[in-house]
Amino acid sequence: MPVEIPNPLSAERLDAREVELRTALPELYSDPVQRAIVEQVIIPQLRAVLRIPLASVTLPLTFQEIDELCANVDRAVDDHRDLLDTDGLLKPAASKITDLRQGVRAELVEHFKAACRAALAEHGIFDREKLIRMKEVDLRKLAFPPWGGVLAFFSEILGESTGSSARISLRERIADRVGLPQLTEEEQKARYREALAVHGIDDRGTLYSKKIKDYRAMEFQFYGNGHSFFLAILGGEYEVLSLDLLVRVADALDLPLVSEKRQQEYRTILANHDIYDRITLMQMRTADFKKMAFKPYGKGCAFAARILGRTVYDVSRALFSGLADAVGFALEKNPQPAERAKKISKREKEEPTREKSPESYCAALADNGITDRETLVCATFDELSEMIFHPWGHFRAFFSEILGERVRNDNRNLRHRVADRLGFPKLSSEEQQAAYRAALLEHDIHDRFTLHQMGVKDFLRVRFKHYGKGTAFATRVLGKTINRFSHTTFDELADAIGFPPFTPEMFKKIYLDILRINGIADRSALLKHGPIWFEDTEFPPLGKGIRLAHRILDRKVKNITIAILNEIADALGW
Repeated sequence: MPVEIPNPLSAERLDAREVELRTALPELYSDPVQRAIVEQVIIPQLRAVLRIPLASVTLPLTFQEIDELCANVDRAVDDHRDLLDTDGLLKPAASKITDLRQGVRAELVEHFKAACRAALAEHGIFDREKLIRMKEVDLRKLAFPPWGGVLAFFSEILGESTGSSARISLRERIADRVGLPQLTEEEQKARYREALAVHGIDDRGTLYSKKIKDYRAMEFQFYGNGHSFFLAILGGEYEVLSLDLLVRVADALDLPLVSEKRQQEYRTILANHDIYDRITLMQMRTADFKKMAFKPYGKGCAFAARILGRTVYDVSRALFSGLADAVGFALEKNPQPAERAKKISKREKEEPTREKSPESYCAALADNGITDRETLVCATFDELSEMIFHPWGHFRAFFSEILGERVRNDNRNLRHRVADRLGFPKLSSEEQQAAYRAALLEHDIHDRFTLHQMGVKDFLRVRFKHYGKGTAFATRVLGKTINRFSHTTFDELADAIGFPPFTPEMFKKIYLDILRINGIADRSALLKHGPIWFEDTEFPPLGKGIRLAHRILDRKVKNITIAILNEIADALGW
């Protein structure tokens, strides 16, 4: 079996130890006669005595066998103490001999560790994580000669019976004992990325494009299915598979939006439609792009969704810009910009002279129900597209008239510029918070708890005044895109709107109320229901028992036990 260090008991190594001892004699013996006797008589006798316990040794030796060998060597020396004159001439060299003995013992220990690592490496186990994460059913299939199966191998390493299970705690002890290396953070990330690459996932787009149910069925090497794999990446800090979880995984692994390999693939597909750079992409009509088939990914929206890793409902110029960035089209100006001549339509000739004043613009907005900055900024694109601002027409022409420039795309900054030009006042932060709270109050949400109590599904279905439904409202309040709603989003909303945080007393009351709703009013009732019931039960709005235990105890809880239930009872004052 190949090992990393040479045989500590080979003739060459023992000769080297003897030379080391002989070299030290001048410092240990000032009398040249004594030194000569030790060198020419006693040392050869010592070497002959040591041959007896070393004769039947077969490497590698386990830790227990190494201790037995050392005891045999000490016993052999003690049995020949008169021959070796250990209390006389050899006494000055005793400490040096002890140091050499300890050095040999240390080499034997390292030799055994190296042999164990080599045995593990034959099965592809090179580091600590691979040993710990490997499925027990796969581990039990392995053989580790000359020790036998995995449990026998582990018993030899630890010098004790390991029972009938190769449990995680046992494997952690084995990894520590044999010195399996711990991966660095970058090496660990690289291993996770390799496991994803087996399934064709090498960037955020390919990560987000797969369905959640697909991840549950996938096997990621020795990590298990998607649930176990993502649990390993995030350190167990999540409950269910979701898009928000995938975003966190992508951030943890530093995945690019689009890998270089994918960029080249997407550019080739675009080139099949005569789209070679940012200019040719931006010049394309959105309607044409939407209808095109980009094999094998489908039509425009599906292709864009694959590249950007998110759902694309419609094609716009802003989308083109994002696609150009994603596929690596360089920022460049059109070398020959087209000069657009001003065209006066027949309708413009026939219309009366337009009154250009803030008052007339505000009146046109008011005809469509827009009376202030908030209703202007919060109107959806679809709502704005259906409005007619007489006599200017649709919103792009109307905004172009107000700003004195051509408006191509719609965005929040553009609407704020329009509001500034019309003199719509800005709300202070306190007024803005009050407006948000008023919108929530219409649905009986008046504090942090009632916000959580409403639940994610109901929140997303409800419309909050002119802000829109739950997602639009949260996006407006938080000023960022909400990829996936969760109770963490509720906490962010509560902080932004100014709802006071929970006090320990409030938390305790909430937990007691939640448990009473489920028929638990004291310690005996809690223990009577038992760990399995508690772990599987849903406790709205906090989730299942694990989540509730985590909240009550303010620490991570892996599973529910009787001891955990008693800790919960103590925390609640039962």
